[in-house]
Amino acid sequence: MSERYTVYGMDASYFTQKLLTLMAYKCLDVDYRHKTLATRDHVEAAAKTHLIPVLVTPSGQWLHDSTPLAFMLDDEHPASAVVPPADPAHALDRMLCRMLEDYFDEWLTRPAMHFRWFHEADRQTSGVSLARDLAGLDPATPLDAATQPLVDNVLDFLTRWGRSTAPKIAAGPDHAGAIAGDFARLVSLLDQHFRAHAFLLGDRPCLADFALYGPLKAHFLADPTPHAVIEAQGPAVRDYAGRMAAARAAAAPEWPAHGGVPETLAPVLQHVGQDFHAYLVANRAALQARRDSVEIDTAYGPLTLATRPYTERTRADTAADLAGYEPAVRARLEAELAPLGLWRAYTL
Repeated sequence: MSERYTVYGMDASYFTQKLLTLMAYKCLDVDYRHKTLATRDHVEAAAKTHLIPVLVTPSGQWLHDSTPLAFMLDDEHPASAVVPPADPAHALDRMLCRMLEDYFDEWLTRPAMHFRWFHEADRQTSGVSLARDLAGLDPATPLDAATQPLVDNVLDFLTRWGRSTAPKIAAGPDHAGAIAGDFARLVSLLDQHFRAHAFLLGDRPCLADFALYGPLKAHFLADPTPHAVIEAQGPAVRDYAGRMAAARAAAAPEWPAHGGVPETLAPVLQHVGQDFHAYLVANRAALQARRDSVEIDTAYGPLTLATRPYTERTRADTAADLAGYEPAVRARLEAELAPLGLWRAYTL
């Protein structure tokens, strides 16, 4: 049986880049293929999803969803694990990893969608990249009279989808100021942290690092608008992305066992614990009440967002991990996480 995996995705895709970089870190053999208009029906029928990326395992399973895939790959290749161990000594690092991954996966989609589909320079950069991938065109191949209309038509389709989807997550043009301000704040906080630390938890990348690198690679360092913010306010974030691209498990140290939250990470965590955790709490309550939207108060005013069952599932999975610790360990975690606003959403 071949030991090679196959990944179907797109170059300018958030979660494709998360998975590809994670697998490169683990030094796994991967055939990366674009999901094109020609292969779409076959891939979606086999994987039973329209989402990307799709992973085909060496045994022939067709799987999707980057977070359970990461846990599966850790089980299969434990020497290159990206999730800290579940033992009490690493409990804080494990929960920080899981909570940060939830945030990067579920909340950074808002600036990613906004910049790409409502800023023309970004649409013409990565929007065109997505259109070329879907059309099955090599990125280096010049467009001609036959291929340019195809790319234009696919780009128009993607733009309509993006501009109709973004307002549902409060990422439309009416939210431009809030999106820009929140993104710039996050970049500045991450810049301070990465000036002192190689990765989120220190010298070894964790799953949350790959969840952050995915949108950096596919969106924020590719699309001109967020790229300019990073260059101006977060050069250490740019340098971090370079470290992530080069990181390999063979050179990684043992997992840290932090007794407390790293000083430079605390402001990042406080940022995470504000609007996103307010949404986690409200989203759970709205889903239980069978409402299709929620309103939360933020520093930029009230936001109305669609309820998201998948976001609740990820919250519940992380909450279950937290609930598995003994009371004494949970008390220690609460003492560290509650002052940062990271406790209530995962103990509902």
